[in-house]
Amino acid sequence: MCYVYCALQSPLMTLAGHTQPVRTAVWPHEGELFTAGYDHCIRVWDLEARTTTGTLQGSKVFLDISYTDRNRLIASGSTDGHVRLWDTRQEGSAVVQLTFHPHKGWVSAVEWSPCHEHQLASCSYDHTIRIWDTRSARVPLHSLNTHTDKVLCLDWKIDNVLASGSADNTLRTYTLTTA
Repeated sequence: MCYVYCALQSPLMTLAGHTQPVRTAVWPHEGELFTAGYDHCIRVWDLEARTTTGTLQGSKVFLDISYTDRNRLIASGSTDGHVRLWDTRQEGSAVVQLTFHPHKGWVSAVEWSPCHEHQLASCSYDHTIRIWDTRSARVPLHSLNTHTDKVLCLDWKIDNVLASGSADNTLRTYTLTTA
């Protein structure tokens, strides 16, 4: 049996703090929310208190963030073509732990592997997808160059299966191997 529920016409809460549009939001835990956007900030929200508990200051617009609870890192993709890892275990403000220089265009999406704690995927307006081992930022584990236009989104919720969507009007899926 399936139930359909009507959405409320008014929000449960409104959080104010960003100074420009919010581009992405991630729920790391119940009662906590990470948001990022055009104001070059990642904000950490305490939903019970309805306040910001931390602000991570970047240098460019954030297009996407992804969080992994396994090592408490936020991955961010920005308009400068970089992927950055922010360490939330630090006291006070989290710090940039690592910067990848993988792309020649905006990094439109980032996604942690569902089964490998050190693997991260990024996609870009440069038509590529990169799979990274976060222990070494020099070269990607895999570079996928199958799209003919900007790669706008990706999802990696199933072990070794990655999905990507592009401005070339295609959705592609990939089976990733370790060999």
